[in-house]
Amino acid sequence: MIKDEIKELLNEKNNTTVSIIIPTHRTSPDRIIDEKILIKAIHEAKELLNKQTSDEKEISNVLKKLDEYLIDIDNNHNKEGLGIYVSNNFSKLIKFPFPVNYKIKIGKTFESRDLLYFLETVFNYHVISITHKHIRLFKGFGEELEEVTDGTFPLDYFDNYEYASPTRATSFSSNVVKEYEKDKSILQQIRLKDFLRKADQLLLSYLSDNSPLIIAGGTKEISEYFELSHFQKQIIGRIKGNYNYNGNIKLANHSWEVVNNYLNNHNKELISALHELKGKNLVVSGIVDVWKCANAGMGLNLVIEKDYECQGYIRVDETELSLERPTENDKYFFTDNICERLFAIVKSKGGKITFVSNVDLADYFGIALRLRYPITTI
Repeated sequence: MIKDEIKELLNEKNNTTVSIIIPTHRTSPDRIIDEKILIKAIHEAKELLNKQTSDEKEISNVLKKLDEYLIDIDNNHNKEGLGIYVSNNFSKLIKFPFPVNYKIKIGKTFESRDLLYFLETVFNYHVISITHKHIRLFKGFGEELEEVTDGTFPLDYFDNYEYASPTRATSFSSNVVKEYEKDKSILQQIRLKDFLRKADQLLLSYLSDNSPLIIAGGTKEISEYFELSHFQKQIIGRIKGNYNYNGNIKLANHSWEVVNNYLNNHNKELISALHELKGKNLVVSGIVDVWKCANAGMGLNLVIEKDYECQGYIRVDETELSLERPTENDKYFFTDNICERLFAIVKSKGGKITFVSNVDLADYFGIALRLRYPITTI
């Protein structure tokens, strides 16, 4: 699975790594431009690699793997971004369903920002598509949906119950027929609800990891299912419509919209909570203070705008960061990769990383750290 591949890339250390990230397009004719940009980026990465590494043996295999992408490039199924990650141990191509910036990085670890963002925003979920006669289940990851067809789902409703016809009496009237129709309708409604309960019970084995759930169907079907579902707390959205007939692509698109809305709302709540916690001295902002507190192991959750970048001078023992050239120049080293180092520090000390939109943290200079305990001075 792609999540496992990303985790492997993030764990790569102490080997020469090449990370190439470029924006791409889903439709023609822009895909032709994507190919030209990718070829240019690969050549640029090879030049940087040769300049920065003198040991030809160390990089020969990496260069060979990069050349393989020049020979075999498939731009027919592009998304918003593309990443190529190459080292002696890995050669991976990741297609990102979100916008990325053009980047080429050579280092001892892979460029992690877009990989971390992928893990956080592109997660597993399920979609249950309901009509009164047919229930389908889909596994979702990002914008991709795969229908579950394992013998349990899809689930079909068969109304083979024999309803008792009205008895013809000497005083037979239309009231008897109406009463019969009313009774039949009530029985059908009860049986249909039992059908929904059965589906909900079967979902237990698929949603045991508390993964989010989206409901699709008519207004009535959605309402009926929601009322009796065990998974109300896991339901993140509803999609109205019947998608049983050639509607998989539309359902996938609508589901991805639901996921993105869910994430946006979650981030709004997160930022609102930051405002409250700041008044309790449980939040620091700005890269300098965030760096110091993260190094001290105080960071519970690093909240950062997706494309926030920073360069500066880090003390050799990594306890302090300066954005200006320090007077004690021999005790500091310059880096344009501060955020990558910060991500590694936060994760190594058990903290979480959350990315938000590029304008959401203007009050925090683009970066904030929620603390484990209050702090009075830094």
